[in-house]
Amino acid sequence: MLEFRFMPHSTPLRDRVPAAQSPALYNAPVPGPSRLETLLVLLAGAFALWILVTTINIARAGWVTIPTADDWDRWVTYVTDHYRVSWFFRQHVDHRLVVPKMLFAIDHLVFDARGWFLMVCAFCFQALTGIMLWQLAGRAYRQGSTERLMQAAAIAACIFSGQQWVNFVWPFQVQFPMVYCFAAAALFALWQSAERNWTPSWLAASILLAALSTYSMANGVLVWPVLILAAFWLGVPRRWIGAIAAGAILLGATYFYHWHKASVAIQPPASERLPRVVIFGLAHLGSPLAPLALLSDNDDVRLAVAAIPGLLLAIALLAGFVMLWKRREHFTNARAILVFYCIYLCGTSATMAYGRSDGSLIDAFSPRYLTPSYLLWASLLLAAWPLFLYRIRRPAFYGALCAAIFIGIVVHQREVLDHVQEWVEVVRLGETAVIDNVTDPDPWRILFHTPRMTLDAIDYLKSNNLAIFTEEWTHWPGMPLSRRFSIDPSADACQGHFEPATAIPSPLKPGWRVTGWAWDNKGKRAPDYVVLADDSGMVAGVALADFPLPTSLSALSPRYTASTWNGYVSGQARAVTAYVLEADDRSLCAIGKQTLHRSGTEVAFSDLGSRLPDPAPEIAGAWTPNGYYKGQGGPGASPVDGPAFGSYPDPLTGTLRLGPFHLDGHTEIAIPLVTGPDSHNLSVVVRDADSKEIYAQLDPPPIRVVWWAWRPELPLDRELNIEIVAEDKGSGWGQWLALGSPHILRPH
Repeated sequence: MLEFRFMPHSTPLRDRVPAAQSPALYNAPVPGPSRLETLLVLLAGAFALWILVTTINIARAGWVTIPTADDWDRWVTYVTDHYRVSWFFRQHVDHRLVVPKMLFAIDHLVFDARGWFLMVCAFCFQALTGIMLWQLAGRAYRQGSTERLMQAAAIAACIFSGQQWVNFVWPFQVQFPMVYCFAAAALFALWQSAERNWTPSWLAASILLAALSTYSMANGVLVWPVLILAAFWLGVPRRWIGAIAAGAILLGATYFYHWHKASVAIQPPASERLPRVVIFGLAHLGSPLAPLALLSDNDDVRLAVAAIPGLLLAIALLAGFVMLWKRREHFTNARAILVFYCIYLCGTSATMAYGRSDGSLIDAFSPRYLTPSYLLWASLLLAAWPLFLYRIRRPAFYGALCAAIFIGIVVHQREVLDHVQEWVEVVRLGETAVIDNVTDPDPWRILFHTPRMTLDAIDYLKSNNLAIFTEEWTHWPGMPLSRRFSIDPSADACQGHFEPATAIPSPLKPGWRVTGWAWDNKGKRAPDYVVLADDSGMVAGVALADFPLPTSLSALSPRYTASTWNGYVSGQARAVTAYVLEADDRSLCAIGKQTLHRSGTEVAFSDLGSRLPDPAPEIAGAWTPNGYYKGQGGPGASPVDGPAFGSYPDPLTGTLRLGPFHLDGHTEIAIPLVTGPDSHNLSVVVRDADSKEIYAQLDPPPIRVVWWAWRPELPLDRELNIEIVAEDKGSGWGQWLALGSPHILRPH
């Protein structure tokens, strides 16, 4: 019976071969650890624990309840399809996210779509992958207890590196840890079956897990050829190899049925296609070096720093794959599975390069793409572990690992946290814009690429109290102030300032951005919310506090560091009062009042018609023709014909007057505008040329570092003589403004 198990279709269980029959390299007695080795293992463990704790903190700091980026696509499609079978199989870019969408449904139906459940799942998937790799390494070759601990530390450092923060912070990204976890689990189950003399339950589990990987992300499709190769190497019975092949054919056919490759806006020349794919792929293999590569400002140097090690890794993996078949006696089943998992991960890098190299090659360092690279480095380390110890003394090897973990990951965790906090600041601004019903392009560039597509999804989330709308403050705009709050009569209950509002001339939902600082004297803290109300007693908007102090408020005491608030007001131009919501969560204390002025909206440059006449401009101060920033990242020339004037460079100030222009009462105009990174002390006014009555103004204008066209809101019931006055009073960094020639709007 024992001999029958080892007949042609059942490879001997190499993990149980006596040491005398296996190469000495992998079965040599493991010496006891020296004191230095023990200290280095403890240091590596401390590093790994620090990485885990700080990455959890990064996830906590980055948690937001509003959908961001691709997560909006989940809701946009759900509103139209709901939980039909077709929705689960619907293609998203290049992927069919059937299994992640099951978790999305749980997040929605059980956890009110607040996202934290998916973030926890992402950590769990990574942890499971690490545990499987660690178990495989433990059965791959002889090791001592300190080696096992050092391997655990190295694995934990890689799988929880904060460099891949997007996959821990964005709930939608749960698919990235998921697909690699299921692929590892499919190979792990195949190995378990070999250990148990081809137990059918483990073989069936391997096929099922490969199917789950396939429908987690497009990269999961690649697990099937790797699984078949691993089955051949292990000597899986033919009927089960046939079952795996049948699963590959069935799952591949259903996956690619009506599948199409996602298109990109700009395609590189055909002659550049292959070199770009190769460079992207090699840079991605070496992308755990991204923190070091990005220290350079030169993209070519950045790519080289990662691509050269990536090439060496690819060569080493190819050599290992050849050795796997030519010198089978050097590989236990477990070690072979580690190599096959490396092959799978390398294949995903290749497909990623094929699909994403049409854009910037620096995208190889994108945080969302780093998960497979870190897994590859960890898996290669485990597979090659005996070779390292054969050629390098154990203390030197442990020291090198500690140094690599420290230099490559530990020292960069704080930088990642700072980056995530900056990202959150923009997202929180977007939260207030969504709640206050204003489409501000600045935060929406982070939230989603096409705000108009999300309107029905926002309405659905709000009406069903999901995601950010589970929070009470999101339902305050539009309610009578007296229904929820009371005015505190105390004169010294709070302090603060309400700065002039910035018009947001969005073509979708225009409004005003409002900001200032506030302090709750009774609670001795910055408030959580600032409530904005108009003279009719209605809540006009809600602002969130705890933003960093802008430069304009740098003179405030450090005590008020978190006292800056930002919010929005939509609707008609009117007077608005800002109130601090005190610590009792009911009393309001006024800190200032501002009058909102009519501004107008943004229009597309394609809507502009002929240019208005060009009377000689009146200039006081330093305005000059084409006075805008012309360096890298600058706005370039005005996209319409006619002269342009600007106040760049930053220290210059002055006033520009264009006009007068005669309008017949039926004609609307648009003015091309662009600003520097700081619009404080800048203004643009359209007023009556004779009476100086202001018709529309941007004081200050929104920060837009690319040209855009402003349609000022003008009376259309009478003939007008208007003039355009632009003023720059700011001499600080980034404070400049430029105007192009005003044009008539085409009639619609």
